[in-house]
Amino acid sequence: MDFTGRIYLGILILLAVAAGLLWASDRPHRPAQGMATPASSPVATKLRRTALATPVGPIAPPLITTEVEGRREALRLYPDLGIADSPLNREFVARYRSYQRLQPDFFQDPAWPVILVKECAAVIGEQSKAQ
Repeated sequence: MDFTGRIYLGILILLAVAAGLLWASDRPHRPAQGMATPASSPVATKLRRTALATPVGPIAPPLITTEVEGRREALRLYPDLGIADSPLNREFVARYRSYQRLQPDFFQDPAWPVILVKECAAVIGEQSKAQ
């Protein structure tokens, strides 16, 4: 292999390693502030609304970085969670204990209180009080 081929191979390896590190990082990837979005066209807007109307799974606010923020947000969304022995509180405590035993890794995400309270609210049919 000649010198130029080795240079190209080295660049390719560096790009692959950098892409792997970026992909494996837990850092949230956000688009640049000033970038235009394709939502300006009517077709994209229609598709976007359709996609947003049917959430795939539990959605946690992206700004939660600590468990304290997660607990605060869960109580803001569902104030009944803070009322002892309310239906939502009982369901939350039961699921919390179950997750502690069966899925302890669930609590690694700082937004776990929001995810759990949304699961509980969906099960008992309670709506969020937040606007």
